[in-house]
Amino acid sequence: MSLSKLSKSKVQKIQLIILPETFTMNELQGLYETILGEKLIRSNFQRKTLGLGILERIVKKMTGAANKAPFLYRFIGI
Repeated sequence: MSLSKLSKSKVQKIQLIILPETFTMNELQGLYETILGEKLIRSNFQRKTLGLGILERIVKKMTGAANKAPFLYRFIGI
């Protein structure tokens, strides 16, 4: 099963059960990789996921990391 075959409603159901209200793209990709049982290419995953129009990037970034802090996202309409 590919990322494009997961419908918006299925993605939202998964998010409600597993992910916190805000999450990083890496956390979301890790969830997809676990469900699909395969590694995904980061740049392709991010492009396709953002292209679905189901995520909103939060202005606040995750803190506590020594390197560049990742953006936080949340699902739109939940």
